Amino acid sequence: IANTVAVKSGGTLTSDIQNQQIDDTTVEEDGLLLPGGNIIGTMNAHDLTLKGGSIVNWQISNAAGAVVGDYSQAGIGYDTFILNSLALTDASLSKRVHIRVKNIFGEKASNFDKANVQTFKFAKLTNKLSLYDAAHVTDLFEIDATEFEYINGLQTDHLVWNMTVSADREYLYVIAIPEPSTYGLGLGALAIAAVAVRRRKQKS
Repeated sequence: IANTVAVKSGGTLTSDIQNQQIDDTTVEEDGLLLPGGNIIGTMNAHDLTLKGGSIVNWQISNAAGAVVGDYSQAGIGYDTFILNSLALTDASLSKRVHIRVKNIFGEKASNFDKANVQTFKFAKLTNKLSLYDAAHVTDLFEIDATEFEYINGLQTDHLVWNMTVSADREYLYVIAIPEPSTYGLGLGALAIAAVAVRRRKQKS
């Protein structure tokens, strides 16, 4: 798509092309972005604006070895984005960007380890996030995995799903962290961080 796109409330932008190219795109509140359509795909966008209340359906087929470089493997793995820039216009604690974790074709996702943290390279940013957005990125996204199932893991309500940014602000990651109770003894710093994330979300 070589033209500027505005995804209005109730509208959907999607494609069944493996590697999609779109120009400047704005997803408004209740607008839906679906990177891979009925396949796992990589969406390349020049400038992507996700307004508060916008929705991204993000599909996972296989949690292991899903991305080669910055691209999802041919039709498997999980949806990815490559963005020149990302703007989180008017997103806030009270009106977050919604990430809905989905299964591809309704099949349960494979290669989840129920005992370990799962990390997904959600997006690469050519122009890095601003310091402000990087500091608040966890608060600006809400991840809903209630409709997501996987083969050999815990139920999704035993996972804390979170969006985070790399130290160099070049990548956005989705991280699924087991609840502290699944660790038994020796929670460690990461499990304690998961508790802090859950408490902050409950307060908000």
